[in-house]
Amino acid sequence: MKVVIVGCGVVGKAHYERIRNKYNVTCVDKGEWSDGDVYIIAIAPGIRFEEYDEIMRKINGEIVVVSTMSYEVFKALESRYSFSVFPERLTPPSQESKVRLLGLDKNARYTKEIASLWNYIEVPKDVAVLAKIFENAIWALNIAIVEEITRKFGKEVIKAIKTHERLEWLPVPQIGIGGLCLPKDSKMAAELLDIFFYVESYDTKFRSHKLEKLIEKVQKAGGKFRWVGGFGYKPNVSITANSPAFEYYKALKERFLESEDGITVSAYGGGEINIIDL
Repeated sequence: MKVVIVGCGVVGKAHYERIRNKYNVTCVDKGEWSDGDVYIIAIAPGIRFEEYDEIMRKINGEIVVVSTMSYEVFKALESRYSFSVFPERLTPPSQESKVRLLGLDKNARYTKEIASLWNYIEVPKDVAVLAKIFENAIWALNIAIVEEITRKFGKEVIKAIKTHERLEWLPVPQIGIGGLCLPKDSKMAAELLDIFFYVESYDTKFRSHKLEKLIEKVQKAGGKFRWVGGFGYKPNVSITANSPAFEYYKALKERFLESEDGITVSAYGGGEINIIDL
């Protein structure tokens, strides 16, 4: 069996290292191609439908998607292609999770054999996709809380909290969230939930048209609304950049000063992460 991994980044390389001793494996990047029996798609998280479609149209073999995809993209692809989903669960520095989720396509012949190189639980495909999106969003929010406590009160408080058996899983204090996965997955989660949403911030500039969208969403959502937004990061660089979230926060606070709506603003970027109640 020949396996082709599409995407030679961190995720693609991790899969290559795991399976290369058992199968004939080739790793191809953008602009490259190779024929195979099974294609493992390990491209960047949050890629658009058109980019997945361009790859899948060329495939004459079994498809396994290990990248994080939005639910909208997943549903659009599912209506056109047969593929399994086996979302990666890597944590820095490229450590494997103890268990993964496998959403197996009914026509798959080889995917289970490859997946057996990991510990996995088989679930419906949509469950695997949604779980991957939400687990990173939840993790990002926990990082935000830990960072804010650390910034205000010091690391010793976090160490003390982690002695409680229910909270020993909390992340350790670090410098922001960095990377691409957590911000992008959190954005995907925000698109699926009514209780919070996300302001995309690839630069440090305040955008007045985004403020208008914020105000419109707050008015529609009412008292149950929460805003988790302002992730600031540089594309393709695993460091955080300054975020304009606080400018949005100040504008929202001024606009809704007399409002009873509960709004939580979470600002990510520049090494500082803050949770603020309006």
